[in-house]
Amino acid sequence: MVLDIRDNSVEQSSLLLSSILIPKAVESTDNSVLYPENGMIDTGGKLKINRYKIGNFSFTQKKNAYDPIVTGSRIYVADPQGIVQARSIDNPDHVLWSVAVVDSSRIKDVQATKITKIGNSIIVAPMYNVITNINSKTGKILWQTKINDIAESRPVVIGDNVIVSTKNSNVYALAIKDGGIKWVVESESSKGTLKASNPLVVGNNIIVAYRSGYIEAIEINSGNVKWKKNLNYVAREYEYFYDFDATPIMSDHNVVASDMNNHTVSINIANGNVDWIIGKGTQTDLHKAGNVIYMIDGSNVLIALEEKSGTMIWSKQMRKKLNYTETDASLLYYTISMIDDKLLLTNSNRELQIVDPKGGELLHTIDIGCSLVHKPIVKNNKLYMTCSKNGVSEFLVLQWQDAI
Repeated sequence: MVLDIRDNSVEQSSLLLSSILIPKAVESTDNSVLYPENGMIDTGGKLKINRYKIGNFSFTQKKNAYDPIVTGSRIYVADPQGIVQARSIDNPDHVLWSVAVVDSSRIKDVQATKITKIGNSIIVAPMYNVITNINSKTGKILWQTKINDIAESRPVVIGDNVIVSTKNSNVYALAIKDGGIKWVVESESSKGTLKASNPLVVGNNIIVAYRSGYIEAIEINSGNVKWKKNLNYVAREYEYFYDFDATPIMSDHNVVASDMNNHTVSINIANGNVDWIIGKGTQTDLHKAGNVIYMIDGSNVLIALEEKSGTMIWSKQMRKKLNYTETDASLLYYTISMIDDKLLLTNSNRELQIVDPKGGELLHTIDIGCSLVHKPIVKNNKLYMTCSKNGVSEFLVLQWQDAI
């Protein structure tokens, strides 16, 4: 079903609202599942925040600290200048090892260093033309591979392949064993992928969205393009898809992607056919919980969609302006996730916002004092995150006192 993409109405369906399914709570083990034990968040309780400076380096406010990795007894963090550290989970001040994967004086216009852990490897993409594999136990660099482009996505590891998408719309597959380049797919787009958009693994394929309005399914082992969709031919003639900033998500047998030009589309993974399009778009990663897809559009309207049809269940206008600056600057929402049975939003006002997923009611706002651009990581009834403020990067551990 293709809906009228010009329809920007804000409405609520009481029938669909009654059918919202909240997923069963489980603990995060791989930085992607964000449903810890019920009762972790107590909006009436006292919140404890511990702060730890990440090393002796600093970076400008325009540069962001991305997801830490929390696993076992260790925390792995990275700063935008290509420094990766391992710290003790019991004492985050204790640095177990610290490695610079690239000379920071050579990096131009860097916004983030993104890391992924698989087995005993930390794969590092410092938004430079070098991909690095670090031994997670010792900090020893196992291999470094130069590519002919700037890696902008988070490294995705599937089987023995390391996948990254680049500034100039290339997709690379490297061998995790030695870093050898296995294949490269060059897109027709010359505008590139967005820095926040990561490849999505679906079975034996990866889904990559480009700024030009193309979406591709690439076979992981061979690099063959299974299907390619130019979404500009799906929309009305005067509408164009561009800037797929949000990472695509899985929804049943479909992939759902959203751009910054008021489009969200659901595509059948098997054949690339479009099932539905709606006239709402976002630069913030979509979040699926149960049978609902949550998004926040460019006007800061929080929206719940029924996943199979794209029908709007409810919408809620969130705050539009910053409140810690004298300028009339717009507030940006960075992430949506779910913890317990509540939505958790992060924004450029240095806040965590706790929201009711069945209607969008704002339940609680937490001032964390720094800019958080990734989803909080859940472990042992605590929230772990890295953030930045005034040229300093910090690692935070949040816990409600009632959960101690």
